[in-house]
Amino acid sequence: MNMKVFSKYLISLLFVFILGLTNLLAAIPYNNEAELDRDLIRTRLESIQTLVDADKADMILPFLQQYLLKYPAYTQMLIGRRVLYFPIFEKELAANDLPLDLKYMTIIESSLRPDARSRAGAIGLWQFMPGTAKLNGLKINQLVDERKDPIRSTEAAAKQIKHLYDYYQDWQLVLAAYNCGPGNVNKAIKRANSVNYWDIRPYLPSETQDYVPKFLAATYLFKFYSLHELMPQFPDLDLQITGTVKVHDELTFSQIKDWTNLDINVIRTLNPGFRKDLVPANYDGYQIILPKRVIPLVEESLGGTDEADKQEENNFYRESNYKEVEFQALKGDDLTDIASHFEINDYNIRYWNELPTNTIEKDQMLVLYILQHPEQEVRMPYRINRTIAVMSVIPTRDLSVNASLANNLVKAINQSQKPVVLPVTKHADVFRNKYVVQKGESLLDIIHRFPQLSLAKLMEINQLKSFDQVQPGFALLIE
Repeated sequence: MNMKVFSKYLISLLFVFILGLTNLLAAIPYNNEAELDRDLIRTRLESIQTLVDADKADMILPFLQQYLLKYPAYTQMLIGRRVLYFPIFEKELAANDLPLDLKYMTIIESSLRPDARSRAGAIGLWQFMPGTAKLNGLKINQLVDERKDPIRSTEAAAKQIKHLYDYYQDWQLVLAAYNCGPGNVNKAIKRANSVNYWDIRPYLPSETQDYVPKFLAATYLFKFYSLHELMPQFPDLDLQITGTVKVHDELTFSQIKDWTNLDINVIRTLNPGFRKDLVPANYDGYQIILPKRVIPLVEESLGGTDEADKQEENNFYRESNYKEVEFQALKGDDLTDIASHFEINDYNIRYWNELPTNTIEKDQMLVLYILQHPEQEVRMPYRINRTIAVMSVIPTRDLSVNASLANNLVKAINQSQKPVVLPVTKHADVFRNKYVVQKGESLLDIIHRFPQLSLAKLMEINQLKSFDQVQPGFALLIE
């Protein structure tokens, strides 16, 4: 054998060896249990209210390993996907006086996928079997499968959960019964001669034995993921900033696409309960979910009022003109008021900014994503650039925020050297004589905004001795 042939032979052997080693390593289970501190996890869980026993950290470690260590990229996508569905879940759970943490059931049931299907035939975010779905009022036919509908399936799930809690009065038993049915739970209770979940657990189906630990793992994940250096991977803003339209007559997804210029996959993603890209005619109507920016177009088209003289405005709604802005929130502000002002959802603000509640607990800058309209200065009480929103002095719209927010913002103007967003309230006179200087603006630029002012008058009422005193974020008196 000459050297050239021998070299090729060695290279072939080496390649086979490396390939085999790679496959062997890939087949070895990833196990980083040592990297998760069970005592720390238990301490964190015991620091919050949970629906199940929080002292079971040793039982949830295998599931946390999957989320935190083995598949972190998937987990970050899962955490980001909550912006699509958690607002729907929380609204319905609150309406039924149910704990909001029940939304974590969907992490186990479907990984927040409306199209999820189990081997047994359960479908949807809440994994309804056909019989249970129909008992809870969900339609399943050739055109519609409401098990996949985020709103209708959540209504049915809340009804089912409420019924189970009325019977068991114990959340751990409710979770088990939701997973395997009350019949299996009742048999386990009888065999164990106990109503304690941990006593009956060995007598439950194997999948249900893991259900409560998985729920606790999901609770931990969504409460503490940031402490594990996970960052949510949010979907497109059109999928996050949404609203609903009620439709009674037949409507195709193609029609919606023509009216709005939306990608048909966006319409499908938001409305997975319709099987044929078609909203069928229905006397009671169907709620369809759409990006909030296109809802005016759909409502106009449904009403037959898509007028030619609104073409420029309609073109705006057809484009995804979202801008990132910053809002200086102060301690005590409420996200509901801020969201109402910017015509977005308080849930969105909370998720974008990793806030635990709707009450601002400390002064901080919030990141918001809003639509920038071509007539923004005229129609809205603030002006927008790429990174900051500031007050327009003459309000053109009456938007209410609470008195605390208004008072805090007045203080912010007087104390801060940074630009802040100033919502106009019913007490708009509070802000009418203030203007926040923007980056790149001179006094001459400002007096062009207010023809009633002369340069001398502006300097006099603000006790300015030179142009250099005016810096971005400086609050000027305007008379």
